[in-house]
Amino acid sequence: MKLNKSPIPFLLLILIILSTVWWVDYQLPQHNQLEHSVQLASDYDFKSKEKKDKKQSRLLNHPFYKQSKILMDRDCFFLAEKTLSPLLDSSHLISPPLFNRLGLIQLKVKNYQEASRIFDMAIAMDDKYFPSLLNKGIALSKQGNFEQAEMIYKRAEKLQKNNPKPKLNQAILSIHQNKWNAADALLQEAEPLTSGKVLAKIHTYQGIVLFNKNKTETAVSNKLKEATYLAPSYLFPRFYRAVLESDSEERFRQLQQIVSIRPESDLGHFLLAVHYHNQDSEKSDFHLQKCLDINPVFGNWNGKFLSIHIDNEFTASIYDFCLQKNILGDALVEFNEAI
Repeated sequence: MKLNKSPIPFLLLILIILSTVWWVDYQLPQHNQLEHSVQLASDYDFKSKEKKDKKQSRLLNHPFYKQSKILMDRDCFFLAEKTLSPLLDSSHLISPPLFNRLGLIQLKVKNYQEASRIFDMAIAMDDKYFPSLLNKGIALSKQGNFEQAEMIYKRAEKLQKNNPKPKLNQAILSIHQNKWNAADALLQEAEPLTSGKVLAKIHTYQGIVLFNKNKTETAVSNKLKEATYLAPSYLFPRFYRAVLESDSEERFRQLQQIVSIRPESDLGHFLLAVHYHNQDSEKSDFHLQKCLDINPVFGNWNGKFLSIHIDNEFTASIYDFCLQKNILGDALVEFNEAI
């Protein structure tokens, strides 16, 4: 009698071989190429402002560099990195902006340790290069190194005192650590320095701070409304208005706006499913399924979702649930990059 051998060990062996080949053919050369580029940069005279500016100008006007930005905007990070790779062999193009963009790619794919290392390369070339200092702070923040991140943000702030992003990122650090008074003070300092979407972010975070300082619903709502007015397509204040709004009609209106602006918003469909839970089971199931189609991870929370009692306690229960699952944490309180 013949025993049927499982194909799993063989498939695992093939997977290991392919992973090794990928590392040797791509990751290892990329790592060595970066190190070699830093050596080329160290041989170059960055003390000369004229030479430095000329070098950066060549890079910024290079078609590969421009194409990498287009690819990043389309979330094609692997292709963006491959597009930039040939530039590392050209000593006349190696400059902080090149390493900053390579670091940003690693930041976007959540490879925070590698991002931090690459930003260090840019800073080694120019210790006053603001974008890489700010982005280095973000990479440290994402790894939970809040004290080091705060030091980097303060260093960046000294270089550009009228730029709101270092203060804003320090405020977000304070929010992550539940330091509401510190966050409030930093946001107030950053507020007069900016406008548009960045100001909308500041108002959103001020709303979060006010809510956690147990201020009135009106005060919180006013800040979130200001953010929505400043940047109508900016979704985060709408999420917070939907979650914290006690008026069900207004909550529903904000959720409709969210899925209208971004139909593939898993959290938007999830909150609509919660909204309909005790009113229309068919619509609730539809939005929950839509949410699961977009992001299957929500399936792990289905049992908890069904146990949420939707009544006058909607605001507290759904807010606590979202915080517990960290879908109103990192998803909404994001550090601001310096591209």
